[in-house]
Amino acid sequence: MSKVFVIDDDDIVIYLTKLIINESLPDLEVVSFEYASDSIAVLQNLVATNKAFPEYILLDINMPMVDGWDFLEVYKEFPFDKRAQCKLMIYSSSISPSEEIRAKSYTCVADYVSKPITTETLASVFSK
Repeated sequence: MSKVFVIDDDDIVIYLTKLIINESLPDLEVVSFEYASDSIAVLQNLVATNKAFPEYILLDINMPMVDGWDFLEVYKEFPFDKRAQCKLMIYSSSISPSEEIRAKSYTCVADYVSKPITTETLASVFSK
């Protein structure tokens, strides 16, 4: 079963995102993280045990402690073969064009998706 990591500090956003993914793409297993540091630890464990990364990551930018930018700085150092298995998308409520430009400057970022996610957006970004 394919996996998607949803990394967001907002419980309501996580709940709604899971709901939409489960209804639209029932073959995807949703694993959510309220803290980016927890998801980093899981990814580090996957590297250490030579297990596959999730197929998708939806990453919020604005979070306490370790934000999305901090996550990206760690993520880009993971082995290329692991990152190549995963499509990482920034998932943000920000309407700032500079944030989208900054996000897309990371080669590991596949797309920039606005909140709230819709079934149409899901179909579009997960089919690319």
